[in-house]
Amino acid sequence: ERILTVTQDKCPSGHYKNVKLGENRLSLLQINCTSDFENAKIDETITSTWREWKPKLGSKIVIKPIEKAQVFAESTYGNVVYYQFHELKTEPVPVEELTDNLMFEFAVLEKEKHIFEEYLYPNEHNVNVTWVSQFDKTLFGDCSCYSSSCCFYASQYIVKSSTGLYSPNGNQIAIMEFPVKNEPLISMQTPVPIPDGLTQGVKYINSSLAAGKPVVVGVYYRERQEKQLNKTDKARKELLKSQENVDSINKQIEIYGKTEDLLSKKNELEKTLKEAQEKYNKLSQEGPFNSVEPTFHYLVVVGKGYDAEQKREYYRFFDVGVGTENQTNGTHDRNRLYIYNDKLVGSRGFDGMKYTVTEVRRHSKTGKDCTK
Repeated sequence: ERILTVTQDKCPSGHYKNVKLGENRLSLLQINCTSDFENAKIDETITSTWREWKPKLGSKIVIKPIEKAQVFAESTYGNVVYYQFHELKTEPVPVEELTDNLMFEFAVLEKEKHIFEEYLYPNEHNVNVTWVSQFDKTLFGDCSCYSSSCCFYASQYIVKSSTGLYSPNGNQIAIMEFPVKNEPLISMQTPVPIPDGLTQGVKYINSSLAAGKPVVVGVYYRERQEKQLNKTDKARKELLKSQENVDSINKQIEIYGKTEDLLSKKNELEKTLKEAQEKYNKLSQEGPFNSVEPTFHYLVVVGKGYDAEQKREYYRFFDVGVGTENQTNGTHDRNRLYIYNDKLVGSRGFDGMKYTVTEVRRHSKTGKDCTK
C-alpha cells in the first residue's frame, strides 16, 4: 500500500532477540517509538513498553510503508541500521508529503539488513501475460492500423488473452489533458494533470493487478510532437521551393512568351505547388488523434514494485511498439512508470524513451477488436 493508517492505540517499544522473519531470523530487532527515542542505542535490557503516539497533524496516524529513511550507526553489537517511519501528510488529496515527525523506527544489524528489507519492502509482483508486438503481421496484418498505429489493439490483445476482457474507449480514467483543446500537434503543448485523475487511475491499476489483471494505459511522449514539427518544417521548405519554381517559370514566360514547352512546365510546377500546399496544410493543422488528446501510444501495465534506490513505487510495463524480434526490449525489466503525487512518469529500460501516463483503460466484457 502507498499509505497506511495505524490503528494501534500506542507504539510497542522494545528490544527483541532471535526474531523470525519469514524463513530467516534476525539476531536482534529494536523498536524505538517517537522522536524522543530517535536513534536510541541498542540495549538488550530495554523491556517492552507501550508509548503514546505524538502526531502533529491530528489524531490519525498515517505513515508510508515503503519509506526507506535510514540512519547508520555503530554499537557494541556491530554496525546498526535504523529504518525510520515518519508521519505522512495526506491532505488535501492527492498530497502525500512526509514530515520530519518520527513515529517509530526499527533497528537491525547492518550485516542482516538484506533479511529485513526482503521481508519489509515489497518486491516486484507481476501478472502472468504474454507479450506481442504491434508489428506482428500474423496477428494484425488485416487491421487497418497495420503497420504504424496498432499499439492499442496490440495492448488490448495482451490483456484480452490473459483476462478475456476488452479495454474500450469511452470508459477510461483520464489522468492528463492539454491546456488548450483541439490545438495542432506542432503547438508543442505539455500535458497537465486532471484533478483526481491520478488517484482514481492508481486505485484502478492497483486493484486490477491485485486481481491478476494487466491494464492498458495511454501515454504521452514529446518525440511524437517533435516528429510532427520536423515533418511540417520539411513540408514548409518544399512548399517554398515549389513556389520559387512557379515564380521562376512565370518570369521565363514573361521573357520568352507562352511557348508550349514553358506552359507545359508551368502546369506541372503548379500541380506540384498545389500538392505541396495540401501536404503542408495537413501536417501543420493535424491535431490529437485520440479521445484523451495527449495519448500518443498505448502500453500494458503488468506489475508493481519498489525502487529502493529512488525510494519510490513503480509500475512495470510491456511496450508493444517494438518489432517482433525485440521481445527482450518490449518486456525489459527496467520498463518502469514511477508513481509521483501528481503524475505517473517513466521510461523504457532499453533506450530511455520517456513516457507520461495520460489515461487508464478500464476492463469491459464488450469492446472492439481488429483481429480474427
